[in-house]
Amino acid sequence: MVQLRLRPARRETDGFGALMQSISATRYLGRRIRFGAIVRAQEVTGWAGLWLRVDGPQGMIAIDNMHDRALSQTTDWAPASIVLDVPDIATELHFGVLLSGAGAVDLTRPWFGEADQDVPVTAAPFRSAPLPDQPQGLDFAGAP
Repeated sequence: MVQLRLRPARRETDGFGALMQSISATRYLGRRIRFGAIVRAQEVTGWAGLWLRVDGPQGMIAIDNMHDRALSQTTDWAPASIVLDVPDIATELHFGVLLSGAGAVDLTRPWFGEADQDVPVTAAPFRSAPLPDQPQGLDFAGAP
């Protein structure tokens, strides 16, 4: 069993902790992957969850940190998983568990591997806004 604990040094804890592992994406190129575990939260003041990130040569391609289905307060043991596609340009995979705020998150029986294509991905690919080709508004008019 893996245990991640954060105790507040003050009344409110505003930081986070994470445990992670990084591997090469080579084995999973062009495939769908799943990272999962049986997890529980204990007195989590913020939120907690598993996380999985796919990186490429230009940075992050996809990420899911369970923020939209986070663990909070105290929960029973329950299965959780993240499913992402690994495009052919991926170079690295990073995964683990995170805790934002005080409390504890525990996980047991973690698994990582290929998922069937009929299993839906749990997060959309990361897309940063396209940058303009030329500088814009150099006089900064309209800036607050």
